[in-house]
Amino acid sequence: MRLSVASGEAVATVADQFAIPARCTHRPLAGGRVVPHISVVLADGRPVLGAVHRSKAMRCISEFRCQICGDPLGSPMVVFVTDAQLADRYSPEAALHPECAAYSRKACPVLAGQVDTLRGVDRHVGSACSEPGCDCAGWVASDGPSVRGREVGRWWAVWLDSYAIAVNERHEVHGLSWRDVKPRRVREVETAGGGSRG
Repeated sequence: MRLSVASGEAVATVADQFAIPARCTHRPLAGGRVVPHISVVLADGRPVLGAVHRSKAMRCISEFRCQICGDPLGSPMVVFVTDAQLADRYSPEAALHPECAAYSRKACPVLAGQVDTLRGVDRHVGSACSEPGCDCAGWVASDGPSVRGREVGRWWAVWLDSYAIAVNERHEVHGLSWRDVKPRRVREVETAGGGSRG
């Protein structure tokens, strides 16, 4: 049993729904799920699952760290991408350890096929971040259009040995690319029921 940061109650970590990888046991929980390293955490300590703390996410990419546990990545690593991102050989999100990716396929409602549309959060949900000196003010809005209500399509797991850091004209990190790297393998993500998203 561990303490949930969302409710302050003890929750089971293994037998309930999702077996938590050993490398994630140091991470806090919310609703029985691991709070990813890149999640927004409000000033009162509440995580906002599904809300990405952009600065942490970009640091994970530039420092080759896992977006779930925050530990350094090795080879192989896994990136989850949409059809369009697969075609571009690009991801705006950080990679994961294989065991963190396996956990995410079950625990993430989008990857597990538990939702048909993205909920998105289009507003500030906190007034201050819990991380001293952080630039997110409790929430970082997406640079792109809102994802609220967007249909969830197919997802792909791309297994890589490495990647290139994608930067914009201001030399700011905005994602990762494997245009010059041959993936070990590419597999469509199957939902919890055994089917694909497509």
